[in-house]
Amino acid sequence: MLINSRSIVNKFGSLKNIAYSGSFDIIMATETWLQDDSSIDLMSLIGYKLFSKNRRNRRGGGCLVYVKAPLQATLLNDPNLDKVQESLWLTIAFHNIRLLLGCIYRPPSNPYDLSHISESFNHLSDLSPGPKLIAGDFNAPGICWSSLTAHHKFLPFLSNLNAGGWTQHVKSPTRGNHVLDLVFTKCLTVSQTSILNHFPGSDHKMVQCTFLLEPSPTMFINDWSSLPNLIHLFYQNLSNCLNSLYQTSHDFSLLMQLHSLSRTIQQKNISLLNNQELKALSHPNPSWKISKLNKTRNKVVSHSISHLNLPGNVALTSPQEICEVLNSVFTSSFTTDSFHTTTNMPLSTAESLNVIHFTIKGISGILNVTKPSSRPGPDGLPPSIIRFAGPDMPVILLKLFTLSMIGGIVPSQWKQSTIIPLHKNGPIQDPTNYRPINHLPIISRIMEKISQHGFLKFPYVVVYLDMTKAFDRVSHTRLIAKARSYGIGDPLLSWLSSYLSERSQVVSVNDCSSQPQPVTSGVIQGSVLGPLLFLMYINDVSKSIICGTPFLFADDIKVVYSFSP
Repeated sequence: MLINSRSIVNKFGSLKNIAYSGSFDIIMATETWLQDDSSIDLMSLIGYKLFSKNRRNRRGGGCLVYVKAPLQATLLNDPNLDKVQESLWLTIAFHNIRLLLGCIYRPPSNPYDLSHISESFNHLSDLSPGPKLIAGDFNAPGICWSSLTAHHKFLPFLSNLNAGGWTQHVKSPTRGNHVLDLVFTKCLTVSQTSILNHFPGSDHKMVQCTFLLEPSPTMFINDWSSLPNLIHLFYQNLSNCLNSLYQTSHDFSLLMQLHSLSRTIQQKNISLLNNQELKALSHPNPSWKISKLNKTRNKVVSHSISHLNLPGNVALTSPQEICEVLNSVFTSSFTTDSFHTTTNMPLSTAESLNVIHFTIKGISGILNVTKPSSRPGPDGLPPSIIRFAGPDMPVILLKLFTLSMIGGIVPSQWKQSTIIPLHKNGPIQDPTNYRPINHLPIISRIMEKISQHGFLKFPYVVVYLDMTKAFDRVSHTRLIAKARSYGIGDPLLSWLSSYLSERSQVVSVNDCSSQPQPVTSGVIQGSVLGPLLFLMYINDVSKSIICGTPFLFADDIKVVYSFSP
């Protein structure tokens, strides 16, 4: 039973009636408002062992826990847990089972206590592989426990709970319209959670939980190195589900219908082309209109390359050879790190960013705007499967993204890219006239997703500067050093380092792919993070521009001279 009492002394009679009528094994109370040990002696209940943590020197707060025999309860003294000022920690033994229990009251006026509470959850997880329960009044109205979304100041706390495997069982309001009184468990099965009436004289409702203490046969260890195996299992399960959608049959009636529909579509398309030509001939300038129509119809498809010309009048027509040559051209722009003084780069800001938090709401929003018809990445996973997989997919992705971020590891499946060559200008037979466009795994793109926008006011003169092969020549070592100097720390810094390292790429042309080549430098063109990482890399170039205001976007530098007309 969890109670917010708002002064327990003058309501002790109500507490006694609840305890004896309900036969509760554990009773936890917050806001006891006890200030000295003398009042504790008046709060004893027959058959229960009492533990109390009082707020000293001022009114309010405090925690109290009753534990009924035959449960054997002892106080858990641990300096790492005592960082949460108004908290009480116990070890409860029953036969060969050891339950770790915590009772917390978080004052609403103490925003910094959330980090200490998160640390206490993590530390309690490390103390024992057995069952754990933490309950109390957390005063966190900014968290929606049904959708697992939160106000930005509660996001680190929520992400830490998700990554640590904790489950919160109270979903209905306990005070007004807010869920303030919470019950968290780990390695413990709660069979029922009920929101009861208000505790007499309090504006909080009581919370009742029913659980069964069972020995935990498995010891859980935070093993971040197992994340790649988890990702592999995730892809394997999705692949099995996709394969199960295709059923063999000896009934060819549907195939005949498909053939008939295809012929109908072909005839309609011919009719459409004829109508376009007739409309072009009736135009006031038919020659121009026909020329424009032919140019549109004969537009070269970027990934359809029939042949390439090499120096010495060597012509390549084999799709495999075309892929290998293009991949060699693209990788020739890469550099090898030779920068060894990265640790000496001074900090350029007092701000810090150590982790990025993910929410179900944010992931769902990105899934809802994902184009289902987009080309699958190198993992072969169609975007439509991820988008329409149902309400469980955002929860699964939240777990994967959080584990990846906190562990500072990007799975190898997310580091592969398929390049579709895009013709820039000049002869299409020249392999140097193509730009590499990366197609990345859809899950990797969802994790990277960000948005940018800009606005300029007043008339201006603009000078555009473009750096040759800039994206491909970014030193990974220097980029990580600059990220560190901008206040980015672990685990985010380790995640970025993992994101950049051990990447590979293949070139795909005419349904043929080259051999993988390592990506030793650069930021990924076609990725979401690529422009952002590049801006981070060249951010200090603006210090060398004396006149005008520089604006950076991707590999373009824009110098603006503003004036009044």
